[in-house]
Amino acid sequence: MICRKCGKSMSIKFGWEQDEDARPHYSHEDEWVCSCGFSMRCRRYSDWFGGDDLHKEVNEYLANHDEAPIKILYSDFMACIVWHDEVVVFGYDGNEYCHSFAFTNEEPDIQPVVVEMLGLSMGEMVKDTE
Repeated sequence: MICRKCGKSMSIKFGWEQDEDARPHYSHEDEWVCSCGFSMRCRRYSDWFGGDDLHKEVNEYLANHDEAPIKILYSDFMACIVWHDEVVVFGYDGNEYCHSFAFTNEEPDIQPVVVEMLGLSMGEMVKDTE
């Protein structure tokens, strides 16, 4: 991971003691740390079946979209990506399964409620569709 503050390479500070001979065991307490003092939550995960990195998965997903999302929300190893007419949720549930869901805005009358729940302004959500 590259530090967004200074551009140097960051390292993982593990929350749990690691066995040097085994593959890393990631946890909710892990964080990326940089020598400049910047740190951020590490979203790498692993279990018996393998592992991945949610930050990498989000970047790969966004690379396939021309439009930047309005907001990206995280909950542990799950990400919720919000556009003006679509919401995508994916990631690892912490219990051996990865999930993905996609929702489209087929109910425009409910849009103001969603905007209020996410703490966004209508200007961020409304696009000229004509």
